[in-house]
This record gives sequence, structure tokens and C-alpha cells, in this order.
Amino acid sequence: MGKKIASIDIGKSSLKIVVVEKNHHHIYVKNFLEKKIKEKELIKTIKDAVKEIRVKPDITVVSLPTQLATVRKISLPFKDKNKIQKIIKFEIQPFILLPPEEIALDFYPIVEKKEETQLLVCGIEKKFLTNLYQNLVKLHLAPQHITLDCFALFKIYTTNQQYPSQKTVALVDIEEERILIDVIKGEKLIALRSIPYTEDFSKEVIFSLRMFELELGEKIEEVLLIQSIPCNEREKRFLSQKVNIKDFNFVNYGSNNLERKELVEFLRENKQFSLGVGLSFIGLKEGKNEEINFYPEIFTYKTRQQLRKNLFWCLILSSMVIISLFIQLYTSLFLKERRLHHIKVLTRKIFHSTFPEVKNIVNERIQMHNKIKEIKTFLGGLENLVPAASPLTILRELSIRIPKRLPVNIEEIDIEGQRIKIRGRTNKPLAVKGIVRELKSSDYFKDIVITKNEPAEEKIYFEISIKVK
Repeated sequence: MGKKIASIDIGKSSLKIVVVEKNHHHIYVKNFLEKKIKEKELIKTIKDAVKEIRVKPDITVVSLPTQLATVRKISLPFKDKNKIQKIIKFEIQPFILLPPEEIALDFYPIVEKKEETQLLVCGIEKKFLTNLYQNLVKLHLAPQHITLDCFALFKIYTTNQQYPSQKTVALVDIEEERILIDVIKGEKLIALRSIPYTEDFSKEVIFSLRMFELELGEKIEEVLLIQSIPCNEREKRFLSQKVNIKDFNFVNYGSNNLERKELVEFLRENKQFSLGVGLSFIGLKEGKNEEINFYPEIFTYKTRQQLRKNLFWCLILSSMVIISLFIQLYTSLFLKERRLHHIKVLTRKIFHSTFPEVKNIVNERIQMHNKIKEIKTFLGGLENLVPAASPLTILRELSIRIPKRLPVNIEEIDIEGQRIKIRGRTNKPLAVKGIVRELKSSDYFKDIVITKNEPAEEKIYFEISIKVK
């Protein structure tokens, strides 16, 4: 698959699209279309044309009518391009009606000398460019190059092998809506003019050429004519009597490294698409690409109304964020207060149910802490029974060691320091000895002695003394 270039030539009242495909060294026109533009329906016309032509290009190049632009020639005492880009808006300000920040500007160097640089400065309203660019992006035709039709015409000349490089030549393109004149010297565009088309166009063309000669101080040696529409032959003859005029020859059209036979045949039959083909060569970057290019970075545009609207929504959003933070903070504090109150009520309720004897409740937390401290002090003897075991462990060990199969009824367990006394009754004498035997096997007990073993009314009342290890 080759590289496809879509050239969109936007005129005052017509739209022309040419799709060119380059495959290795071969280039040919794949598709083309022309549509009339109704008043204030440029975007709609582009959308309809794109749907009809069904193009999905790799590169999109757009040309706008020079009549839409402000074009001025200025001179500056330096040639640094970054510095020129910063200063041209002040140089062109006296020639424009809109504020400089609402105009997209680019420049084309005519003469570059050490002490002076002569420039063609072109400007178009940012609002128009922004709207056009955004709509082309929606159609998947984001342009890599937005230029003026005079530079598309200029590219037609510079990619033609027939014409010598040092002549001063005027290239005239005649369409039904305008006449475009480029004055070219060598490989530089040195002057341009776009004028409305009339039936007696020859006088206007001759006048423009004479003005160019006075301005440039040199004679235009040759006038090359591209007729996109049939011209009045009488006017053409009159023009040929006054100037050295020739029809533009497409035979050698195209650069050296491209096969251009099909392209030449196409242009001979469809001269109205000449600018579209010239745009294609800009997209292919054939030759030197110094053309005006209104790239997005220089026309990013927002109207005052949009800025006010954006500011308004920023304020609304900021207010909503602040209110949201305030509500969140208030809600958080409210929930914390409510939870704290609930904890206090629950603490008082637990304290009252645990220590009903306390009537004067001042601070439940501190009073409960003191009460627990007293209980711990009271139970200190139990805590010191066995360094390795708690009172609960001792009771659990007794429960395990006294066999449940024995007919024994334990009535009392007395814990005094490290001495434990077990009192109970049984109806079998051997049961007491069975308890002692089981207790001796424990790792927690020693000195297990039967201190009482008295029979009474067919029952034996016993007491076993145990010492904790």
C-alpha cells in the first residue's frame, strides 16, 4: 500500500478535493471531487464531500483563499526565525482590524541577507482556523499543513522541470471566482495578488504586473497562464499583445524522482484541480517546503465569550468543591460527636450495671479504671499462684484431673496462697485414692495429701490438700 495524500482546496465558492497516492516512485490521482459552497455552509460542504469521496488519507493538506488572509511584505534587521515569530505580530498590527492575539500569523522569507530579511507575513483569523481544524479532526482529516492557495500555485511551478531557475516569472491562475498571480524569481515567491474574476480580466492582470515591476524594480520576463475555466479569447489575445504570455506546460510536471505520466494526463484534462495537485506535493514534501503553514499551535483560539464561560464554570466548580468539603467536614464532625456521645452513654450504662454500689458518677472512665485496679490488687494472690499459670489454668487443670467416671461430688475448692483444698463426698473409699492418683500426674501440683477421710451414713466425707508447684 502506498501513501495517500488528501488535498482540500477551499475556494470562495467552490471546494475541490484531490486524493493522490504515491507508491515507491509512482504517483497518480486516485480520486477527485468538486462541489459548490453555499453561503455559510463550508463545513457542511466538506462533510458531504468527504462522505461522497470516502477518503481515509495518511496526510491531509488544506489551502485557503488568499483573499481571506492579510498579506504584507515587511523587512527586519535579523533572520532568526524564533525571534521573527515573536515580533511579526507587532510589525503587522497597523494593517489588521482585529487585535493581534486573534490573528494566526506565519511568514515566508523572500530575501535573507546578513543585515536584512524580507518577509511575506500572512495572517488569518484564529476563530475561523479553529472551527475548520476541529471539524476536520472530527472527520478524521486532521491537516498536517494549512496554507494559502498562492503557495499551492507556487508549488506547481517549483516542481516543474521545464522552467529555468533564475527567471522572474508571473504565474497566473484563472478561476471563475478569482485570478491568482504569483511572481516567482528562481525558487522564491517574491510577490502575490488575488483579484476577483471579471470578463475583461486582461486590464486588471496587466495593471497588477506593471505594479509588481515598479515595486520589485525589475521586468517580469514571462507570464505563464493556467486556465481552470475557458477564458474570453479576445481578452487573452489582448493580454498576449501586452506581455510575454504562454500556457503553462504540464509535460514536465513533477519532480525528478517521480513517475508522473498519469499525473500530467490528469492535469491536462482537469486544470481546475491544479492547486490540489500542488498541495499534494506540499504533503509529500517534494522540494523545499518553506510555505506558509498555519499549524494548530499558532491558532489555538478562544473567544472572550468562551473565556468568560470557562471562567464562570471554573468558579462554579470551585464553589461546589468548597461547599462539598465544608459539608464533608461538618458531617464528619457531627458523626464523631454523635459517636462520642453514644460511647459515653454506653460507658455509663456498663459502669452502672457493673458497679451499682457507686452512686456518685463523675468520670466513668477514670472511676472504672480505679475499680479495676482495686480488683486486680484483691486478686493479686491468685495471679501469683504459678508463675507459668493463671488461676483459670489451675481450675481447668483440676477439672481435667478429677475423673468424671468416679462417683465423687466436689462440694468446695479452697484456694489460700499456694495451697488448695478440695472437699467433697463419695460412697466408695477407692474413689478418693483415684482422685489423688490422677492429681499426682499433673505438672502443676505436688504434696497431695488426704487430710480427711470420714465415713458417715454410708457416705465418706473427704478433704484433699494440694500444693501448687
